[in-house]
Amino acid sequence: MSTINKQNCFFFFYNFDYRFSHRYFIVSLFAMLLVMMIVGAILLALLIKPKKTTSGTAVCLFSIVLYFLIGPKAVLRWNRTGVTVAGITGSSGMTNTTLNFPYDMTMDYANNLYIADFINNRVQKYLFGSSFGQTIAGNGTSSSSQYHLSLPTHVIVDTNGDYYITDRGNHRIQYWRNGAIFGTTVAGTGEKKIHKCSSLD
Repeated sequence: MSTINKQNCFFFFYNFDYRFSHRYFIVSLFAMLLVMMIVGAILLALLIKPKKTTSGTAVCLFSIVLYFLIGPKAVLRWNRTGVTVAGITGSSGMTNTTLNFPYDMTMDYANNLYIADFINNRVQKYLFGSSFGQTIAGNGTSSSSQYHLSLPTHVIVDTNGDYYITDRGNHRIQYWRNGAIFGTTVAGTGEKKIHKCSSLD
């Protein structure tokens, strides 16, 4: 290879390496600046404490930051005081406005509430914005029949609007179709099994 060709190859690789390093530096710099801006915006939103007389500027700022970070699917609601959305505070009962030891709750896509009403042996559904519940599983009486529940602790709503209920007192999981008056056992036998450990002599 001639001297001229060797010099051309040298300059080619030198220029390529220089351009690659230069681009890599610029991309890294922009990435670092973007991360710093995002972190700074989050810290700013967290440090700003809105006063009672303000219109929630800091909350809006924090919501905008979340929108750009995780997209429009997230909905943020912040409230310093609790609001009763089901039942009557300090009052237990079996009416359509009261609960007795609500153990668990879940929500569906329409923000309706589903509550495992433990002592009342039922699952209550509260439509969004309503203070009146309707019984969708169980009838308030503890029993092991397919029409009843016994101390339900958890409820899950699937995409079809059907329910899966942890029927704790009956040691089973009940599948309850939307609008049905009875459930189907999908796990457990309804009997509590006690496994005894034999001693080794």
